[in-house]
Amino acid sequence: MTVRERLMYIAKNRYARRIPLTSRLKAVLRAYLHERGVIDNDNLFISVENKILGARSIQDRLRQYGNLTGVNNEVTVSPNAFRRTFCRLKVEAGTNIFVSQRLTGHQSLEILRRYVEIYGKDLEEAIEKGFEGL
Repeated sequence: MTVRERLMYIAKNRYARRIPLTSRLKAVLRAYLHERGVIDNDNLFISVENKILGARSIQDRLRQYGNLTGVNNEVTVSPNAFRRTFCRLKVEAGTNIFVSQRLTGHQSLEILRRYVEIYGKDLEEAIEKGFEGL
């Protein structure tokens, strides 16, 4: 992947890092930019007033949509919940733990471990799976 095919991302700790721009993400961003239209603003995500969407605005919007759709009744809807889910699904899919650490920008494996904490239900399923066919 070339440098041009990466996005620059400023994390909450204010460190800049590059994240891969996958083919799927590229297609979604193109569709978004087409829908948004040409504007006099270099920021990717903006309000209808052509103002920057801040972190709090995005959190509030996600919470609002979670409540509107009823998803909040089942799971937490927040950027951090999405990040935890991403981490956990990557680990469950067998992604190399160091690749997961790099993708998520965690400074240490200990922090990543907290994100993908193994729950009692997972342990029960692993035990039951080990006894299938016996």
